[in-house]
Amino acid sequence: MGKIIEHIGIIGTGNLGTQIAIKADELNYEVQFVYNRTKDKAHELAGLVDAKALSILENLPSCDILFLTVPDHQISLVIQELLPLKEKLKDTIIVHCSGATPMNVLKDFELYGVFYPLQTFTQNKTPDWSHIPIFLEGCNLEVTKTLEIFAGSFSNNIFVQNSEERLKIHCGAVLVSNFVHALAHASLQISEQQNFKQIYFPLITETVQKLQNFQPHECITGPAKRKDFTTIQKHLSLIQNSEIKKFYEIMTKYIQENII
Repeated sequence: MGKIIEHIGIIGTGNLGTQIAIKADELNYEVQFVYNRTKDKAHELAGLVDAKALSILENLPSCDILFLTVPDHQISLVIQELLPLKEKLKDTIIVHCSGATPMNVLKDFELYGVFYPLQTFTQNKTPDWSHIPIFLEGCNLEVTKTLEIFAGSFSNNIFVQNSEERLKIHCGAVLVSNFVHALAHASLQISEQQNFKQIYFPLITETVQKLQNFQPHECITGPAKRKDFTTIQKHLSLIQNSEIKKFYEIMTKYIQENII
């Protein structure tokens, strides 16, 4: 039986911290406080969820779970600031939300874990939490169970994975998210078209829909699969940007040697 989560604290009021706070408030958890070094940012989010706004960590009240929703490179800095409050936090589960940071960076605390939602978040766009995969890790079985119960109120898509497994998943997420955006940018550079929605979005939509029903290797089409070297050479001659040309060559080779 896990610990009952009722009161929540948020350190970091960026996209992820904002969306976790809003969803927790919607689910009737009490968001005790939100912290940001910039007072205005703390007050902005606190006003949305009726929480206390903090800009000094020493003033944080007790809570059942404390989310560190800061960029990865700031996690260790926040931990150092929290260590003097270790006794005050002995009954608090402290979690970071990073896919690439190991859980053990929190090992100096009594209770700790990871709550990693695999999704891209925007402050002004409400996500559908029910389908978001949330990857969990706890310092012990009780913490893990507590996080499973808590995360289950957010989403129906819960996984318990260790830090090594989560890092692999995070790396894959970068490929299918940020790299897709980079590819979309490159496609506009090559085509010299700016009307992305009309020209490319129907193709992207069909591509994503196919992946709902088929494995990636079953969806591959185009000149790489057909070994249409004439078209491939035309494309390579057309591409002026050396980095985009290199990427085209690498991906064509990857398809031909690893997929078809």
